[in-house]
Amino acid sequence: MGAWDAYLGCSATGDADYMNNVAFVSDNPAATGESDLFNTLNSKSELNINAGGNLKVQQIIENAANGTKSYDAIMEEWNTAWSKAQTSEGLKSNIKHFI
Repeated sequence: MGAWDAYLGCSATGDADYMNNVAFVSDNPAATGESDLFNTLNSKSELNINAGGNLKVQQIIENAANGTKSYDAIMEEWNTAWSKAQTSEGLKSNIKHFI
């Protein structure tokens, strides 16, 4: 049906003119010992992704309005915090961009 069917080996939906632009990725269970890894990194980085309400958006807007930090500077801070949390858990940090 879709343009990606042969590539994916299954039937895809979407706009065939744009080769669907979407590939379904199943949510596989975490590897052994990593079931709480996201929560651990989220806590150690103090980013509180998906737990801080609109705080992250508010920080971006306030800094833009006040001209105190650029979006790129904020993303760099968040990348650094996440990378430090990864390192503290013995993981190789390879994040280039947070968002």
